[in-house]
Amino acid sequence: DELLGINSRKRRRRRNKKPRRRKMKRLTAGDLSEEVTRKLGEANLLYAVSKYDAAIHLLKEVIRMAPTVPDPYHTLALVHEAMGDAKKAFSFSMLGAHLTPKDCALWKRLAAQSHEQGSYVQAIYCLTKVLRIDPEDNNARWDRALLYAKINEHRKAAAAFEALRRRCPRDCDVSKMLARMHHKTEQPELG
Repeated sequence: DELLGINSRKRRRRRNKKPRRRKMKRLTAGDLSEEVTRKLGEANLLYAVSKYDAAIHLLKEVIRMAPTVPDPYHTLALVHEAMGDAKKAFSFSMLGAHLTPKDCALWKRLAAQSHEQGSYVQAIYCLTKVLRIDPEDNNARWDRALLYAKINEHRKAAAAFEALRRRCPRDCDVSKMLARMHHKTEQPELG
């Protein structure tokens, strides 16, 4: 065992004194207890009949019982949106999105909302999540590159447009934007 390095890994971990982080198991709808399922259903009904305060109370209870379930966060986002509190709705949507990290459509929607609110860094973060899920999404790549340019991250924008140019060599718009970014980074010879 010593020759294979098995024990040395354990020693290295002890030396670093950082315990390994364990991920919390995400629960799915089938893993929920009857009580959690019942309360979640009841909260959805309360939301449907516009009894928002009661729905919020129940949803917070569900979150205390099952914090890794995304459904109550999504419903809380809907409730706060219906109440006109866009900021809280967005926050709960973000929490729910982190519990369903492979939901590409949700990340795109959050990127669009972030852009509308003028939170460009947040929009870039969401689009990066989209690209991790679907690396072939050139529209998300284009939007992220434009946002980099908008926040004056011209080098990152140039790198993003360069990646797009490699993917879409015949797209004139990509080449134009790439040339602009190289000009702004004072590297016009690359444009």
